[in-house]
Amino acid sequence: QYLACLPYKVACANSARFCEEIVEYMERTYPDRFRFFEHTPIEKILLREDGATLDALKHEIKTKRVVMCTNGFEKIRIINEGSLEIDTKFHHEVWGVIGYMAAYSEALDKAPFAAEYYTREKIQEEVKGNDPYFYVTRRPYDFGGKSSSNLISIGGPEIYLEDSEVYSRNYEYPEDAQEKIEEFAKKTFENNPIKDVEPFLWHGLMGYTKNMIRLIGEEPKNKILLYNLGCNGVGVLSSVYGGFKVGSILGGKVFPYSIFDPK
Repeated sequence: QYLACLPYKVACANSARFCEEIVEYMERTYPDRFRFFEHTPIEKILLREDGATLDALKHEIKTKRVVMCTNGFEKIRIINEGSLEIDTKFHHEVWGVIGYMAAYSEALDKAPFAAEYYTREKIQEEVKGNDPYFYVTRRPYDFGGKSSSNLISIGGPEIYLEDSEVYSRNYEYPEDAQEKIEEFAKKTFENNPIKDVEPFLWHGLMGYTKNMIRLIGEEPKNKILLYNLGCNGVGVLSSVYGGFKVGSILGGKVFPYSIFDPK
């Protein structure tokens, strides 16, 4: 059996808190330019030559440009005035994967850490072109101002969805996914970390483009619409770079052709 280790620079962060801090910074720094609205589901986007209209249930939003940036497939209908080509094409651009994870806390006596562990064992069901692997992160964590501890997160088992719209965050957590994570922890760590604790279990919808490459840039059929779309690997940096590129395009910068361009 051949074993190998591929080292690379990595960092751990609480991505939810990171996003909240970005929003707070934008509201504080650009109060005349930035607005943030939660609980505003968009059901329909009507694209025209000079702008777009968004159907937000009781509200109608008119805007010059629209950026779609999500990892999960949302139930959003896109209509390009005079053509339905974007709507039809977009619904086949993203396919969904349910990812299962487990987390627990332990003493704050080790440094932050992140790694991927590739295995021969089958941990994913019908996931296109993905090598089976587990991923682990460890970082300091505060809960309600109490004393700090390390938060350990382990993920790996995934299930491919034929129709991403059928996903519900209320789905039960399958026993076999938990068993696979516990078996991995038992084999991998010197002291099985889940042996004596009850881990927190959760799942979420990840969205991948058909060719597994992130979509960043303008929709060729109508440049009013832009994308920062797809889940390339574990982490938030690809989203950050996509946001930088989209912001630069909105500012008038022209980028050379790349494999990330929507086609």
